[in-house]
Amino acid sequence: MRRIFLGVLLTLVTFGAGALLVRRNTHQPIVPHGSSTSYTSSDSDLIRRDKRDISPSPLEATNKFNSQLQMAADYVEFTPCFDLNGRRIGERAVIRLRPPHVPEATWRIMWTQQAEGFSEFFWVESTSLEDARNFEKAKPQEWKKCIAKNE
Repeated sequence: MRRIFLGVLLTLVTFGAGALLVRRNTHQPIVPHGSSTSYTSSDSDLIRRDKRDISPSPLEATNKFNSQLQMAADYVEFTPCFDLNGRRIGERAVIRLRPPHVPEATWRIMWTQQAEGFSEFFWVESTSLEDARNFEKAKPQEWKKCIAKNE
């Protein structure tokens, strides 16, 4: 009887340890989420906005990017994005939006990052192209993953 009890106990301990290891090594699914922020300068009328969306679909960022391109009144730049290893991970564009898509004429710099199992869509914008470019450069490096060839 003691031998059977020890065998069952050993089986349960082995199964429990295996289950813990499997659970520990599985990736949690990506939950779609996003954030956006608006900034207003106290010394000027400049309004800056940024946005970041994460999706579990590798193509969702591309779909959002293309949707924004269709609304653009003007294109200034269109370049591929690369990671630090030189691997192409997305696209970057500088566009101008006009009403009715935005309340006032706005310059938007947007880019994407595709990865296995998820994608990200980012943009910064301002009413001034120079301000939008400065705003893009001011974003933390861990947020801005796109490295265009001309940078």
